[in-house]
Amino acid sequence: MKRILFSTGLILIGVMAVAGYFAYGLLWKSNVSTPNGKPVEIYVGSNWTYDSLRQALDPYLITGPGFDQLADQMNLRNKVIPGKYIIQNGWTNRRLIRHFRSGNQEQVVVLLKGSIDRRDIIRELSLKLEPDSTAFDAYIDTSSYLRSLELNRENWPCLMMANTYFFHWAAKPDAVFKRFKSERDVFWTPERMGKLNDLDLTINDVIVLASIVDAETMFDSELPRIAGVYLNRLEKGWPLQADPTVRYIAHKAGRRRVLHVDLKVDNPYNTYKYRGLPPGPVLLPSVKAVDAVLNAESHDYMFFCAKPDLSGYHLFTASARVHEQNAVNYHKALDARNIRE
Repeated sequence: MKRILFSTGLILIGVMAVAGYFAYGLLWKSNVSTPNGKPVEIYVGSNWTYDSLRQALDPYLITGPGFDQLADQMNLRNKVIPGKYIIQNGWTNRRLIRHFRSGNQEQVVVLLKGSIDRRDIIRELSLKLEPDSTAFDAYIDTSSYLRSLELNRENWPCLMMANTYFFHWAAKPDAVFKRFKSERDVFWTPERMGKLNDLDLTINDVIVLASIVDAETMFDSELPRIAGVYLNRLEKGWPLQADPTVRYIAHKAGRRRVLHVDLKVDNPYNTYKYRGLPPGPVLLPSVKAVDAVLNAESHDYMFFCAKPDLSGYHLFTASARVHEQNAVNYHKALDARNIRE
């Protein structure tokens, strides 16, 4: 009897040892091997199943069956959360499964630089995030949220500021635009809102005007003065006659060069033909351009023209006659250098 009990005990110990070893391999033994031991990015799509995730992980799993067994026990099959994840060399099955189950995903950086062409904003978003340009375009066309902010197909970029943004890679368009709104709310401090009210303009108006001002000069020092010129024209009911809006039309037609015929094009962005602000910004203005509108110079200038030394700076005047002469001198300088606009 003692021998039977002893033998049975040995068998049980052996079974427990094997089970313990298997459990160790399942839970605590390294099962992730990445190329050169470097971290690997895994982008989990919104429509992914466990099988999709398993297929993406397969090149980095030393053994697969043990991972599948533990994944079932830890219910990963019903916890596949979309996003960008980084996995590390040497991770155990347990560490890997908990990483995906918890949704411990990395944020994606989207940099929207000042003066980016408005047509490139959606392109930049769709390059960095899961939704493609079609999804963003559809959202812009149909979103009741954007309508509630008085934003439409033309002025939707008014919601955005030049800045660095952090998103979850799989964020839906609605979440993306609501994030832009929260960032805009932070930007519009009580001080800026006070200056906005003094101008008797809306936030959207300021963004549109700032986009024009930003496109007019390469020098920050000129921004407040140019803003003052356009505010003077708005106050007097003059057409803005802003070349950046005409260049916007010409670029949509497949050209960058502005022709005299462009000044007569029947387009709401043609500020030579239509008074007031255009329907939307022509580019994403920099923060400096927005602040330049809010802190515009107070002066009586109504005109400005590039200097004939081609330095990029401008001459400002309140006289139409002087402005015409400045324009003649500028074009003579271009002709002398055989520069054709």
